[in-house]
Amino acid sequence: MTDWSKCLSPETCCQRYSVVSGRTIAHWTTWSQTGNLYQKGFCQKKASSGGFFYLEKAYDTSWRYGILKNLFVLDFRGRLPIFILNFLKDRHFKVKTENTFSSSYHKKNGVPQGSILFLMLFNLKINNIINSVSKHVNASIFVDDFAIYAEGKHLQHLERIIQLCINNVQKWVSDNGFRFSALKTICVHFHRQRIYTEPALHVDGQLIPVKGEATFLGVILDHKLSFANHVKYLKNKCLKVLNLLRVVGHTDWGADRATLLKLYRTLVWSKLDYGSVVYGSAKKHVLRALDPIHHQGLCIALVAFRTSPIKSLYAEAAEPSLEHWRIKLPFNYVLKLKSLPRNPCHDVVFEAPLSDFSADSNSEPNLVASTFEHIKNAKINLKTIYNLHVQCPPPLGGAQD
Repeated sequence: MTDWSKCLSPETCCQRYSVVSGRTIAHWTTWSQTGNLYQKGFCQKKASSGGFFYLEKAYDTSWRYGILKNLFVLDFRGRLPIFILNFLKDRHFKVKTENTFSSSYHKKNGVPQGSILFLMLFNLKINNIINSVSKHVNASIFVDDFAIYAEGKHLQHLERIIQLCINNVQKWVSDNGFRFSALKTICVHFHRQRIYTEPALHVDGQLIPVKGEATFLGVILDHKLSFANHVKYLKNKCLKVLNLLRVVGHTDWGADRATLLKLYRTLVWSKLDYGSVVYGSAKKHVLRALDPIHHQGLCIALVAFRTSPIKSLYAEAAEPSLEHWRIKLPFNYVLKLKSLPRNPCHDVVFEAPLSDFSADSNSEPNLVASTFEHIKNAKINLKTIYNLHVQCPPPLGGAQD
């Protein structure tokens, strides 16, 4: 059997799961690749430019012959390619409006969405887009969300290498039947300068709009990486959920404490947890805006008074503060990442010199540098962590002795 991860490039983070915990680490990996490189550029007093692309109707326009060709290049022989060929061909669809069906139409391209194989086949096809990226440009891709970014001190040089990379990527996209969405493709120039010039980048002959922020995998990346807009958006999103908890936790007919705590952890805490490995590097006064959300949620779940001491709420609910939780998450992630040397983010965190992530006097410490500092204070020797090598699944006939 073939290890699926060997068929994909390190930049392709597509629903890979950690054997240690069973939860997906693809988002964490993509955030780490993107956010760390931007923050490293700030620490080195460099500017960075990133292009965020979205493939329009990516699943429906996947080239079937290209998928089979990629299987052949990966030395897939025998009955498996024939099975996938029969799986993809002779697909028809109808459109339903109320109780009326349209005529049947033949689907020439695309992968059948909702099936078990559709995501694997799509990732197998989109994986080759990384081969068109220049060596001086970094890239991250998660399913159909694609981003390229580079850093440098001179804007003209930075603009040139990114434009050459965009031209190569656009050629690959056109040759393989895909198309970038003109409305969702944007460019963000990450810098901390008061006077600056925006880069002029083009894709398919159209000027890419330069904006002050971009949303990548649910995290708002502003041009200064202050994450103030993301924290504001996250706070407003959680406040709406707290109103729901107030209704569910009615004192007369509402749910009990255990149910409210489960709802809080599921509906509110999960939102605060999502992306904290990236926005956790924001200024402390920015992150403090989320503390009232945590405290209000615990008050509602515990049916406590608003004047209750905060530490008492933590002890009663057995929940840590957001500050300690944001320290614990990257702490555990770095330790897990150390045991997975084949993870795409392993080299980004461990192979790069720690001085690259050292912050200057005008900025907060980078999340990588601060996490390594916490590991050092905990007196944990990273060399003693065992490298976990993911084993291939046994054959269909069962495990062999």
